[in-house]
Amino acid sequence: MFWLPLPQFADWPQFDLKFRLALDMVAVCLAALIFAIVWSAPAGSAPRGAQLLASAFLCVALLDGLHLLLTATAPGYDSANLYALDFSLASRLVAALAIIYAVWQPWSARPPSRKARWHAAMLALASSVAMLGLVLLFGTGLRWPAFFEQGADAIGPAMHQRWVLGLLFVLLVLGALRLLSLLRQPRRFNASGFLGATLALLANSALLLHGTGSTDPYLISGYAFKLLAYGFLYQALFAETVRAPHRALLARTTELEQARAQLAHDHQQLQAASAQMQQEIAERERAQAERATLVHQLSDLAANVPGVLFTYRHDADGRPHCHYLSQRAEAVCGLAREQLQADIAHLMARLRTRDRVQLLRAMAESERLLDPLHTTFRLPHPERGLRWIEVTAQPHHQPDGGVLWHGYAHDVT
Repeated sequence: MFWLPLPQFADWPQFDLKFRLALDMVAVCLAALIFAIVWSAPAGSAPRGAQLLASAFLCVALLDGLHLLLTATAPGYDSANLYALDFSLASRLVAALAIIYAVWQPWSARPPSRKARWHAAMLALASSVAMLGLVLLFGTGLRWPAFFEQGADAIGPAMHQRWVLGLLFVLLVLGALRLLSLLRQPRRFNASGFLGATLALLANSALLLHGTGSTDPYLISGYAFKLLAYGFLYQALFAETVRAPHRALLARTTELEQARAQLAHDHQQLQAASAQMQQEIAERERAQAERATLVHQLSDLAANVPGVLFTYRHDADGRPHCHYLSQRAEAVCGLAREQLQADIAHLMARLRTRDRVQLLRAMAESERLLDPLHTTFRLPHPERGLRWIEVTAQPHHQPDGGVLWHGYAHDVT
């Protein structure tokens, strides 16, 4: 566009002014949308960098609006100095500073509170008023009629405007270099969108500086690049404040559905395990009831047997234990059943020496050969005198080396 010969039309000034006014309106709308898309986002969803950038673009929208109002008075060829270009440069400078601040600050910082958002908006309005005062105090303006005169020497940017353009170039180049370095790093925000906006603002400033008059299409192209820059920023902030939270919400919703499905599955498994446990408990209670019934029956049978049913254990180290004695033990032996179960030596001590030796020898022989024990011995009864007791028992070797006897003893006097 710098070197191509561009055609000139007789009615170009009128068409150029209308077209630039239309582009200015679109630029104001885009700048306002950049502010609105972040301001309307739910509290806490927009990062701090996006909030500050959006507040700055409220100032950009106001400055672009002032530029639009001043440009619209040019058709009357008023010879008064107008400050349209000053406001246009001011809006570009604020946009460049906002981009520089946003890309240099930690984007993932804690989002500002609602009160801080209002403070940022008020600061943007105050900045707009301050910029307006600076332009009115120090701006020299441009004589727009000179731009519309064909063949006359066009009036380019004033010296202070060239200084502002130089500063704008430096800021945008720094921002572009910073964004190029961020493209290779994991970053939360849309660095490519910010880079596109920065490069478009650079092209806009270059075309503005190169333009030699309002009849040049360079100014129209500069407006187009400004719209492109605003469009890039709107797309990037839309992705940050709407699309990214929406994707995060969808991801969390999916995780919640998966967790809910897993919870339902675990609940079903828990119900199945609970039903199985209840069935096992019922079976165990039924088995215990059957066992209690059987024990009661055996106890009744043992109580009606004329002799004594017993279970006797001889440990591997020689210690005796009487595990079970039926109810008639005291009637047959003359000793309390609890006393006999506590220590069988009480019974052995009452036997005569010959009977005790004979009983122990018979038990040892039966234990060695695992043959049934069958012997008779005399037992002095405290109430009934000397009684003859016959014992029949079957020995069983145990895994720990002991011997367990199950037998029956009764009075055969």
